[in-house]
Amino acid sequence: MKISKDFSICVVAGRTFLAPLGSQTIDMKKMIDLNGSARMLVEALQENDCTKEELLEKILSRYEIDEATASADLDEFIRKAKQIGIIEE
Repeated sequence: MKISKDFSICVVAGRTFLAPLGSQTIDMKKMIDLNGSARMLVEALQENDCTKEELLEKILSRYEIDEATASADLDEFIRKAKQIGIIEE
């Protein structure tokens, strides 16, 4: 998986967003306010293609969370990101 080139991270007033670029800017519903863990995932996907397992390892190494909860949360993040068109296979 990787982040679509149609999106970029931007920081506005101390808050981090994933914003659409180019013609995508018309649809502001695609602008997403990122929390710390979502930003970490997006940055990882911008640097390299990552599998779900690699992303899960990043979460587990950074946060004190059980694997089942982290995996379920990651599945939800991936589902929503694919639905919006942020993640490409």
